[in-house]
Amino acid sequence: MLKAFAPLVLVMLAGISFFFLDGWPVASNPDERAQEAPEAEEGTTRLSIPNKAEEAPPVGRVLLRSDAPDPAKANQTPEATPGEIIASVSSGTAAITDEQARVDARLQALRQAGGAPYRKALSDAVLNDSLTRSYREGILLELRKVNRATVFGAGPVTGMTTEKVRGGDSLVRIARRVKKTHKNNATAALIQLLNGMSSTMIRPGQVLKVPEGKMSLRIQVGDFRLFVLLDDQ
Repeated sequence: MLKAFAPLVLVMLAGISFFFLDGWPVASNPDERAQEAPEAEEGTTRLSIPNKAEEAPPVGRVLLRSDAPDPAKANQTPEATPGEIIASVSSGTAAITDEQARVDARLQALRQAGGAPYRKALSDAVLNDSLTRSYREGILLELRKVNRATVFGAGPVTGMTTEKVRGGDSLVRIARRVKKTHKNNATAALIQLLNGMSSTMIRPGQVLKVPEGKMSLRIQVGDFRLFVLLDDQ
């Protein structure tokens, strides 16, 4: 009688093992089961956990495809066009043209002596549209220092002369006299500015700096700047 029920008992044991033990009694290799990818339910996102062998990127840094260096291009350097020096972006320097290098060499040679040649070289560089805007802005800072010490200072300057105040003079009358003598377009406001005067009051015998050359304007639209020039400087 027991022999007759033996097959039925085996079938029941097999069913219990399948439903409650998650598989047949003879289970697969645990390592093989661990490598099986779990199926994601519909509407859910499966989170992939990196293996220990693969290091995760640091927190807060996004790895871009361009971050990975190309071994084939690791030892290559950018090709420079004629007359140009390639500078590294990481160094914060820009490419230097031959013309800019010549301007730098000229300014360095004239800086020690100073004077009118140095001021003219600075002025020419500032007004040179073929130079980069950032480079000309740096030259302009130096030119302002030189102008404060020369054009607006007490020493003699090329393109400037002096006028002695007479009895009954005013800045307007002096400007008219200067315009007639030197054939330029001097104004009372300009004479006041050149002499650092806070008011228009003058006294007989006072010596004033006046423009000998011609004043003009130059507008650089791209740089949003207006320059007042004395004999094109």
